[in-house]
Amino acid sequence: SMARPTMHDMPRAAATLSTGERFGLLQEADHLLRMVQLQLMAGAPFEAATQLEQALNAGLIEATEDNLKLLSRCWLLAREARRALPVLERLVRDHNDIDAQIQLGLIHFEVGEWESAAKAFDQVLPRVPAERRPDVSGWLAISLEEVRRDAEESTR
Repeated sequence: SMARPTMHDMPRAAATLSTGERFGLLQEADHLLRMVQLQLMAGAPFEAATQLEQALNAGLIEATEDNLKLLSRCWLLAREARRALPVLERLVRDHNDIDAQIQLGLIHFEVGEWESAAKAFDQVLPRVPAERRPDVSGWLAISLEEVRRDAEESTR
């Protein structure tokens, strides 16, 4: 597949712009983010997510940790967990984000993808803050039990 320009290409692209053009792009990014926040507040998370994702893909907005978290939150609020998955995976990969990893586990957990859920919970458990550890341990235990049960049923 053709690689789209990544956020790492943005500084090089920006270097060729005049100061005025750069300022214009910053203002546009700022405006887009405000629009997304307003749509979210107005109870339109799907529209917010769609607009934000398009802006990120087009390189109009930088894929910072905060912007990726905002995008995953929009998709989850829009009940579009599947579309949140790649964003959460990127937060885990690029930013080692604990909340994103727990959320990934929960998305798999809710649809009964027990092995993926167990893997996510198992990987994050050592880094989970103490007050959340009982929850994550519980989800991990249930996931592993379901994996074991599935394995038993498939050998019958």
